[in-house]
Amino acid sequence: INTISEGEKVYLLVERDHLSEAKSYLGDKVVYLDIPTNDAWARDTGPTILVNDKREKLAIDWSFNAWGGDVDGLYRDYEDDDQVA
Repeated sequence: INTISEGEKVYLLVERDHLSEAKSYLGDKVVYLDIPTNDAWARDTGPTILVNDKREKLAIDWSFNAWGGDVDGLYRDYEDDDQVA
């Protein structure tokens, strides 16, 4: 995060209970977002932004079901992660 924030704006999902600890490591280098999640991995629920030929940005609103939903999913409580997606 420190390296990326040197050249890019970084947004970090941090629940309120962990905000002061995150700030003690990163200070004002990032934008902190108080958004609850069910799992630490943002790779599968984080934003996907597309840029067209006119340099216009479009965000994709994915659905997330913990890789299988209530029956075959990796974990059951994935509602917060679906909101992030």
